[in-house]
Amino acid sequence: MDTLVDRFTKDAPVAVMTRALFANILAPKELDTIFQDCAEKQYEGELLFSTAVHLLALAVTKQQSALNAAYRQHQGSINVSVTAVYQRLLGVELPMTRKLVRRTAGKMAQVLDRVG
Repeated sequence: MDTLVDRFTKDAPVAVMTRALFANILAPKELDTIFQDCAEKQYEGELLFSTAVHLLALAVTKQQSALNAAYRQHQGSINVSVTAVYQRLLGVELPMTRKLVRRTAGKMAQVLDRVG
């Protein structure tokens, strides 16, 4: 595994750094903290915000053809219906979206400042 990582780091360092950056900035704990800080009407329940975001990211990045396909792939580890996933994403409150964008942009700006 280390050989494979070393090869990608050597051949595509920007891609590896970008992937690591997104994994850090959009870590499940960070996403769930934003949800807990900002949720006004929504509640956490059985479906964590980070899980819904992860499923959506799979569809947006074309790793899965659609949100429903991402859900089916991970259905065994998710204790809610696909309808609950859609409702969670449809009900994301504006303050949460703002905070997510601000926090993500702020962290990315810090990285860019360090890189130069």
